[in-house]
Amino acid sequence: SSGFCFGVKNAVDSAYKMIDDYDGQSDLIMLGELTHNKSVVNQLQEGGFRIVNEASDVPAGSTVIIRAHGVTPQQKQVLADKKCKVFDCTCPFVQKIHKIVRDWYNKGYEIIIAGTKGHPEVEGICGEAPNKVHVIGSVDEYKELKVDFEKTILISQTTFSAEEFKKICAFAKNQIANNQIFGTICNTTTNRQSEAARISAEV
Repeated sequence: SSGFCFGVKNAVDSAYKMIDDYDGQSDLIMLGELTHNKSVVNQLQEGGFRIVNEASDVPAGSTVIIRAHGVTPQQKQVLADKKCKVFDCTCPFVQKIHKIVRDWYNKGYEIIIAGTKGHPEVEGICGEAPNKVHVIGSVDEYKELKVDFEKTILISQTTFSAEEFKKICAFAKNQIANNQIFGTICNTTTNRQSEAARISAEV
């Protein structure tokens, strides 16, 4: 299952189309590196894209692409205020997590994300629940949490370790109700991790 997943392929294809359609009338901005692939990012830069990491630094009126990882709602608002033309290529699986977090945050719940602190996807999700998010990467980190588990949900980053999330869920199910635990690792991630494990046992 090598190659770009659906979400990244959509973002990369959209970026190349933006280059083809570019009229030179505004700045062509990539909000953060579009994908974890230096060759592709370099090609897009050669095509006219400029990388800007924060929406606050994007020139007003720019044409902006949002990567598959997504961004915080706060950054989207900054782009709207600057009257930028935005191509939002956030992966649908990531958008689903944003909606889950937003809905439960609005009900007064705290959010536990099984993921990597500082990862762009996780940072974007955290923006949906200011001051109510706890990012963990292991069962041990889960055990250290001081939250009201009856008013807490558990989700995962789309590319988190399926094996580690399984361990966290096994421990969490005694504290968090089943309808408050969401398995949001995408299928591509699960397939690739299981394939890697299988291949590594043979070589």
